Amino acid sequence: MRRTKRSLGQREILESFAWGELSLESLHAKLSEIMGRPVRKNRMMRHFGVNGIVPERSIQITRAHVDNVLRKRRSNQMSDQDLIDWGTMVVINDVFYWNWKDRLLSEWICGFHLVLRSGDQ
Repeated sequence: MRRTKRSLGQREILESFAWGELSLESLHAKLSEIMGRPVRKNRMMRHFGVNGIVPERSIQITRAHVDNVLRKRRSNQMSDQDLIDWGTMVVINDVFYWNWKDRLLSEWICGFHLVLRSGDQ
């Protein structure tokens, strides 16, 4: 598959998000800017799909990614909501993948999405 400048830019933006360098709002704004149009998002939900932008699994989430977002959370560079957003986006979008055989990594990723979120009720 031939990659265009735009698709490379989209992937770089998603990689920045994967490392916890962008908030959900910044991710949406940057993807919308590079696409030249707003990324489709349900106003009733915080999260959005990027499968139509980068449909293939191309960003592997590792323990280093998790360590980085946890470090940012401990230093107050990320909020609990940012951590939930990160976990949810990683879980719901096919561009992100991880070694499912790494049980601890899977538990952490799903925990950010599911366990922290359950505290919202």
